Amino acid sequence: MMLSMGRGATAAASAPWVVKVGRRRSRVPPRRALHRLELKAGLFDAFSTLMGGPIRVEEWPVDQASWRSIKDMKEGEPATFGAGCYWGTEKFYARDFEAKHPGSILASAVGFMSPDPNAVANPTYTAVCTGMTSHVEVVHLRFNPEVASYEDLCRFLFTFHDPTTLNQQGNDRGTQYASVIFAHSEAQLETANKVKEEVQALLSAGKLAGAGFRGKEVTTQVVKANEYFNATRDHQRYLELQPGGYCNHRERFSWDQVSP
Repeated sequence: MMLSMGRGATAAASAPWVVKVGRRRSRVPPRRALHRLELKAGLFDAFSTLMGGPIRVEEWPVDQASWRSIKDMKEGEPATFGAGCYWGTEKFYARDFEAKHPGSILASAVGFMSPDPNAVANPTYTAVCTGMTSHVEVVHLRFNPEVASYEDLCRFLFTFHDPTTLNQQGNDRGTQYASVIFAHSEAQLETANKVKEEVQALLSAGKLAGAGFRGKEVTTQVVKANEYFNATRDHQRYLELQPGGYCNHRERFSWDQVSP
C-alpha cells in the first residue's frame, strides 16, 4: 500500500494502519524540512559543543542527560507513546506532565519503535521518514508509578494531540506520525484500551467538541511494545533548546472538564 507524505512525496509502508492520505501539497513546510533549515544554521550547535554541552533556553524539570541511559534504567516503569512529531510529545510529558505531577517522569527520550517485532534494528531518522521501516516516532519514558499511574499517562496523551487523524498530526503526514500506545505489559495493554474506549465514548457523546478533533473515530493503535531505539542527540529535548521550534501539539481539553 502506498503512503503520501509531506509535500506530496510517496513511499511504500508496511505498518498495519497504512492508508493513502493524498498528494495535496501544503503551504507549510514539513517538519523534517524545517529541521534541516534550523540545523543548517549551525551556530547554536557549534557554540553548544564549544561550551561542552547543550545550552538550554528553557529548563525542563526532567534531567536532560537521562536520554543516554534510559534503555538501561531499572528505576520506575517504562511507557512509550507515539503522537506525531516526537519533539512535541516529549515536551508535553517532560515539561507539562512532570510539572503537574512532580517526580513522576524519571527520564525521557525520543526515538523509534515499531509494532513489528521483526522490523529493522537501529533505523536512521531518514529511513524512518520513508515510511518503509514501519517505525513510529515516540517518546520513551521511565515513570514513577507511586507518583502518577500509567492510566494518568494514557489519559494525558489524548489531551494534546488529535487521535482521529490517521497517520497525521497537522502538516506531518506518514506512518511515522501515527497515534500509538506501545504497551510494555498486559496490564498496560488493558489500561490503554480502557482509556481509548473512554475517549471514544466522550467523542461520540459530543463532549469533546471543543478539542478540535477533526474526525469522529479514535484511530490510536494499542499494541505490544517492541525494542526501542534512541534518535540522535540533536533530536533529544529539541524544544527545550529551541522553545519556538516546530510543534503541532497543543492543549486540547482537560479531563476535569469532561469527566462526570
